[in-house]
Parts: sequence; C-alpha cells; structure tokens
Amino acid sequence: LSDLNQSIEGLDSKKRSLEDDIERLASSLEQARSEQEAALGEIQSNIALRLGLKAVASQPVALHGPELLVTEGCLCDFVESDFDFEDVLAENLKKRGVTSVAGNPAVERGRLAGVAAALAATKFIAIPQTVARQVADSLSVTVSGRSAKKVVVPADFRNVRSVLDAISGNEAVVIVDGIIDAANEGVLFALLSENVKPVVILPFVSHASASLIAKEAWGTMYLPNAESLSTYSCSTKGAKMQKMASRFMLPAVSADDALEEARDLSKELEQLDLAAEHCLLAAVVFRAIENLTDEELIERYVAQHLLMCSRCDESALETLAEWSEEDLGLIELSKKLGIHE
Repeated sequence: LSDLNQSIEGLDSKKRSLEDDIERLASSLEQARSEQEAALGEIQSNIALRLGLKAVASQPVALHGPELLVTEGCLCDFVESDFDFEDVLAENLKKRGVTSVAGNPAVERGRLAGVAAALAATKFIAIPQTVARQVADSLSVTVSGRSAKKVVVPADFRNVRSVLDAISGNEAVVIVDGIIDAANEGVLFALLSENVKPVVILPFVSHASASLIAKEAWGTMYLPNAESLSTYSCSTKGAKMQKMASRFMLPAVSADDALEEARDLSKELEQLDLAAEHCLLAAVVFRAIENLTDEELIERYVAQHLLMCSRCDESALETLAEWSEEDLGLIELSKKLGIHE
C-alpha cells in the first residue's frame, strides 16, 4: 500500500508538471499569436502605404518653384536726333533724372555715356541699382526708341535656360536683376558664357556682394564709371527722350591695339595682380574711349572697373588713386566698399 501511495504521489507530481508545461505553452502560443497579428497588421499597413504612394507617384505632379518676373519694354515718346550716340545718351540720362552730387552732373553723365566704349568689349554691364533702370532705359531709347525689358531672377533660381529664353528676343537692352546681390554665380557664369544679342544690364544694391562675386566674372562683365551718379526722379517729369536718327555703330578696336594696351596696363598696375582677362577687357575700353573723346584723363573711364577686379582693399585703392588722379567715381566706389582712406 505504501508503494502504491508513492506511485500515486509521483503521478500527481508529473501531472502538475505537465499542467505547468501546458500553461507555459499556452502562454507562449498566445504571445506568438499576438506577435503574428501585429506583424500581419504592419505588413498590411506597409502594403497600403506603398499602394498609396504608387498611386500618387503615377499622377502628374506640378512643381511650383519660383518663377521669373518679366516686364516687357514699351515704345516711348521720343524725337529723333542727329547727334552722336554719346551726346544723345547723355541727354537721355539727364531727362531721366541722372545727376551727380559729387561732381559736375554734365561731366559725370558724359563719362557714363562712354559706356559705348564698353560695348566694344562686352554686352554685360554691371550698374549700381540707384541708376540702373535710368541707364538701361536711356541706352535702350537711344538706339531703339523703346524702354528696356526687365527680368527679375528670384533668389536661388537655377533654371538657366529660362533666363536665356527671357533675353533672347529682339530687345536692344534687357535688365537682369537679382543675380549679383544673391551671388547666384551659377546663373551669372552661364549668362556670361553666352553670345547674347541685347545689352544686358546687371543691377546690384550691395557693393559688398558685388565685390564678393568671383573675380573671373569681371573679365566679361564691366562696371562703368557710374559711382559718382545718383537719381533725382522728379527733376524732368514728362521730358521727351531722344533716339538716334542713324544706326549705332560699335567703336572698333583691333586685336593688336588691345593686346598692346593690355600689356601696358599690366605693367603700370602690377601691384593689383590683375588677371589677363581683366587687363584685356579694360584695354579694349581704354582704346575705344581714346577714339570717342578728346579728354586726357581716360583712366577715369576704367579705374572703377579695375578696382572691382582687384582685391578691393586699401592697397589697390592707393595704386589706382595715383593712376587715376582726382577720380570722383573711384572715391565714391571706395566709400561704398568701405576702403576709403
């Protein structure tokens, strides 16, 4: 009987052990079922998400990035003039309210009219914002009788083709604004590499931004002596502009003359460490000015551009101030660059 009781107790112990095992297995099975249901739910969610994304991706999506703001030029009320380009342009500048506080307005406007010499070298002209619109319109009316077309490029704009398309019409002058101040060198260099038809005016507000543009740009883009000028918008309201009666002809400078002058400039201004393209562009303008004016102080027509080509520091200013004496525009530019002595 004792052996029988021990056997019964052993069986009871095994029974309890088996019951415990069954309970653990049931718990594990329940946990596995819960994990399986969660995994299936996640899979279904991912499938739904992928199907949704695929449906969205298959639909045409319109990307609304920043767009160019284009304002067409318009026909102006003008009279035809038999005077030379420089005289007509200077008169139009006066009628658009371009004046000078620093010097004699007529003299300073006349020197800016020497931009004709720059056009012998390049179609890209950088102009301070204060007079950019007035210069562009005066130049455009002088040769075409129409105001300048304006293209505003948004900050961080990268669609070079649309900018080129915007300036590819028959306009004589196009303002392309928003490139220099935004330091958008991608669009700028793409633009400068093109053989464009119109004169392209590139305005800038900040001289600091202009001085930070890669110096290579100033081998193609020209800064005329406009720094001594400002605008008085109410001076000549309603004044009728003038257009040249004859066709404007660019001044001609031979390659040999340009190279000779470029070498001379490089030697005279050795302290500036100017690149060859800077000297060559300035040399073409320099020689073209000699053919357009009897003025002896021709250095004043190119000194401001050469300062922008340089390091834009006090040493460069000192060198150019000695080379172009009593240059009001150079002094004004040095003030705006924060390097005036």
